[in-house]
Amino acid sequence: MTITFIELINKLKNVKGTTFVGLLTSTDARLLKTGNPLALPVTKQTILVATIGANYERAVNREANRQDGQPTFEVGQLPKGRKWLVLGKVLTSDDGAKLYLRTQYTPGQRKQKQAKVLNYKDARGQFVSREVVKQFAPKVYESAKQQEQTGIEQTIMVRDYLFTSILKIRLNGRTYQLAA
Repeated sequence: MTITFIELINKLKNVKGTTFVGLLTSTDARLLKTGNPLALPVTKQTILVATIGANYERAVNREANRQDGQPTFEVGQLPKGRKWLVLGKVLTSDDGAKLYLRTQYTPGQRKQKQAKVLNYKDARGQFVSREVVKQFAPKVYESAKQQEQTGIEQTIMVRDYLFTSILKIRLNGRTYQLAA
């Protein structure tokens, strides 16, 4: 079933509390430019399972308890230029031009069900091998703020997906394709 962004927002408004979603996304791989012979941008198509609607501060403090850290994490402000449209689920840019789906992953979720990159394509639409992409992929870091405030090693990861990068979403047992 194909739905619009507005229809997705309405469905997300009706989701109470925290829930899992399945996503198929197409995002910029954000490869390093120095010495990179690829036609940029390179996009990656990924399939993943994530949590939406979770209380970030509470999740970090629960994870601190699991890892024998200090549950003293305090959430800061949202990224500059963003505000909540649907609390805990959908962010919008200050000018309302962009919509983002807020997702979270615990270390346990990442061990159990990792995001899987299906393919990479360069700006000309040509497939690019994982080995080539790996040479120019930036390092992924754990959250320094979570580590400093709680003393944990493995942190809660937060990712905001532009609605325009979401190809499909599985929500409450139904799969929806997002209209372009």
